[in-house]
Amino acid sequence: MSIALEERPKVRIDGEVEVPEKKWYHISDILTRLDELVELLVKLVNYQNELIGKVITKLESIDYKLSFIMPTPAPAVIDVNVLPLNNKYKVYRVDLSETHVNFPVGLMRDGVTANALTILRADSTAYIRLNDTENDEIEAVKDLVIRDLKITEIYVTNDAAPSPSYLDILVLYRE
Repeated sequence: MSIALEERPKVRIDGEVEVPEKKWYHISDILTRLDELVELLVKLVNYQNELIGKVITKLESIDYKLSFIMPTPAPAVIDVNVLPLNNKYKVYRVDLSETHVNFPVGLMRDGVTANALTILRADSTAYIRLNDTENDEIEAVKDLVIRDLKITEIYVTNDAAPSPSYLDILVLYRE
């Protein structure tokens, strides 16, 4: 079986293949399809970029809203310059994995009357009352500082949290 001479591609002297005129429509059709595919790919990439932009905007919006709900606490400041040189301090730890209702941390037991406190660690939601269980609750959040107040006892109230969860309270006092 042989191909007729006019159907075979002709090779010119410069090495290029000459395409017969009746095959031009086929090549033109292939190039048009390739152009359409490239156009479709560009549209898909642009659409993906648009979606990614929307996701980033949404995440930034959520992060912005969370900054109002959970503000970054200021670092703890323990001002020891306002007290005389016979200052002492003690850290009281309460295990928040157990439920407590007005649990005394032990200032009275230790004979300590504090004049300042700082919450060093609060792994879960807890509340403190100062001096008397009838006083209002204060949410014990990390870096909370209370000073210039005579504190005879600290009472802790919390629901049980996953273990390990602790509340560490630094108290400053004088002998």
